[in-house]
Amino acid sequence: MVRSSMRKTERDKYRKRLREWKSRLTGTVEGMRREALEQDEAAPSDDSMADHGTAQYDQDLTLTLVEDQQETIQAIDEALARVESTDYGKCDGCKAPIAKARLDALPHAKLCVDCQELLEERGET
Repeated sequence: MVRSSMRKTERDKYRKRLREWKSRLTGTVEGMRREALEQDEAAPSDDSMADHGTAQYDQDLTLTLVEDQQETIQAIDEALARVESTDYGKCDGCKAPIAKARLDALPHAKLCVDCQELLEERGET
């Protein structure tokens, strides 16, 4: 088995940060879902197209934000799986270590800066 270049104490630190972040985001998502339901229930009952359009826009925006947060939660889950497999901190592209500063800023990063830039240059995200 290939040993991880990251120490267990560092992995434990990132695991804790990722779990805390996931917990906060999960609470945010639940609140946003409730808000979207409330917006739907509070939609104007009269025939005002402008009011109905505004309410629909607000609900659509909230649901889009929920989707974005769910994608982040999925990325956090993937990072937590990498922590458990000791692959955390290794670039999925070039297999080199991801810079600590990058992981501190973006703990669910799975690519080093160079590989991420290459991906973005190709129009992928």
